[in-house]
Amino acid sequence: MRDPLVSKWPENTIPVRHVTLVKERAVSSGPQPLVGRPQTVVSPAAGWRLVYTGVLVRPFNVHALRALMAKIEGRAQPIFVGPYDYAYGPVKRAGATNPITSTFSDLTIFSDGTRWETSIYDCTLAADAAQGATQISITNSVTAPLKGGDYFELDGRLHVIEELSGPLALIWPGLRADYPSGTVLEIADPRMTAYLETKDAAAAAQMQYGRWGETTLEFVEAGW
Repeated sequence: MRDPLVSKWPENTIPVRHVTLVKERAVSSGPQPLVGRPQTVVSPAAGWRLVYTGVLVRPFNVHALRALMAKIEGRAQPIFVGPYDYAYGPVKRAGATNPITSTFSDLTIFSDGTRWETSIYDCTLAADAAQGATQISITNSVTAPLKGGDYFELDGRLHVIEELSGPLALIWPGLRADYPSGTVLEIADPRMTAYLETKDAAAAAQMQYGRWGETTLEFVEAGW
């Protein structure tokens, strides 16, 4: 579950011109041999770097951006940001944007006129998954099924599906915690907890506040 105290990138500042999501992992190379390439060691620790290029600053969103930058205090406070893959994400492909509503078994509803809501795009873990796992078993959504290349979120951590064969999915990066069977994968609006890069804090404070302005911001995933 997302921390309600962590800020979320404002919806009225989407889309940006370009969203670049880059894999980050520690790689160490040995000395250059006379023939061939040096030996390379790749750390299992991995995370994301996210670049928003051309964040549009307009009269309707300038206050939201200014307030957000003040709240996250440069790199001091985290923020939820995401790939915003609205054109190709599973929910967009399926057109699944509204929940299914239903009544009680005797056809009555709540006293305030509302009904039960059931998500129509839930994906869940089909089996327990251990920390570090790069292969998981999922019960795919019937309405908005995941496929290779889709993103999903688990507790503020972003993952991409590298390959999907039946219920088995190869993912990157590996899971950051243990999760029990039945855990819901967030596929409608996947995000990650991240920090604004220190070098971009000054740029954020100097956003073009004229009638038509833009800026570029870079975020790094928290805690990987």
